[in-house]
Amino acid sequence: MNKKARVLLITPNLKGIADGVNRIQPSLSLMLIAPILEKNGHKVKIYDAALVKQT
Repeated sequence: MNKKARVLLITPNLKGIADGVNRIQPSLSLMLIAPILEKNGHKVKIYDAALVKQT
């Protein structure tokens, strides 16, 4: 039995250097993992908390 999953990969909003500037590059590791999961039939979404406006 080959059960397919819905997968949510999450990158937290991490602070970059000491002055509090957030990182601006996407998570390379998640971008490498996602296509492998998709190739195996899974539905994948990436949530990057650094791109979400804080209220």
